Amino acid sequence: MNKVSISTIIIMTLLLLATACAPIDVSRKENKTFDFSTLKTYSWIPNEQEEFVGIAVDKKVLDEFIVTDINKALQSKGYILSEDNPDFHISYIVTVQGVRRTAQINSYYGNMGYGAYYGQGSRMYGYNAYEKQRTAAYTEGTLVLDIINVATKEHLWRGIGHTPVGVYKSEDKKRKRVTTIVNKILKQFPSR
Repeated sequence: MNKVSISTIIIMTLLLLATACAPIDVSRKENKTFDFSTLKTYSWIPNEQEEFVGIAVDKKVLDEFIVTDINKALQSKGYILSEDNPDFHISYIVTVQGVRRTAQINSYYGNMGYGAYYGQGSRMYGYNAYEKQRTAAYTEGTLVLDIINVATKEHLWRGIGHTPVGVYKSEDKKRKRVTTIVNKILKQFPSR
């Protein structure tokens, strides 16, 4: 196998591994004038998505993972689940889209000795140099959590998490990934 194909394989493998254990990018938007300390109880607005297209997991299973993890995270912050008299509603949506990432590959090889000084493929001090770009495609998932004031119906807070969606063969790995995403998003939500 030549050096070009080895470097290509290495770069593509690194890109795929990076998507499997990639960090979760999170952001939030919040109503800066609202006093979050007035919130104590919450209830759910049911997720009306028919399916989560592009995710290799059953919608019912993923919904259970997300709801359970959000409940745990909110309750650890001091909020109480109450269907009777909630201060805020919580809802979520999941989106999935294809993403392409391009990597620059710089390779050096060649004959020993002195050669041309400038340019692509030049020999300088014994090495041929060239650059190539490789592109990898992967799937990115987004989880959006919305907090809505029950009394005014206004959005108080939105947390968004983006992460590459890996192909997880075990339910345990899928479960851990969901927990990680939910916890990272809700880490930004105010505690009681």
